[in-house]
Amino acid sequence: ESLKKKIDEKVGVNDYKTNVRGQMSGWLDLLHESSFKEIIGQNKDLWMTEFPNIAKYSVFEAWGNKLKKNDFIVEHKHIPCILSGIIYLTNKGPGTYFSEIDYTVKEEIGKVALFPSDLKHSVDKFTFDGYRYTISFNLKEPHDNFKKVNQKYGNK
Repeated sequence: ESLKKKIDEKVGVNDYKTNVRGQMSGWLDLLHESSFKEIIGQNKDLWMTEFPNIAKYSVFEAWGNKLKKNDFIVEHKHIPCILSGIIYLTNKGPGTYFSEIDYTVKEEIGKVALFPSDLKHSVDKFTFDGYRYTISFNLKEPHDNFKKVNQKYGNK
């Protein structure tokens, strides 16, 4: 509930200006929220079984999405990130559809979906009364790691 309230406070910055044809906060608005960090921390061990290199990645963007009736999200990717994720804060909605694998992640409060950032995804029109709340986030390899790799091979 605290994350939904934070989204309500922060929406307006990117409303209807991006692939999100609904309300949206700024890209970094939820990055430092303690509840968001807690959810990420609770899932890291599980994610390491599927994405063994995840320990070297860092979450660098986290924003809120709020859809009302007839809002939707246009198909898109999160390139040049490595991994992306969605935290569902409500139970109702059409789910998130991944066209390249013909798979829909169903909405469920507390569910976290993690996926390769180059996987196209979208959300069909929200046809329910009330709102659909989600948090989207991106992970990438920190610049420090790029610097270390370049130094290892003699690049400046």
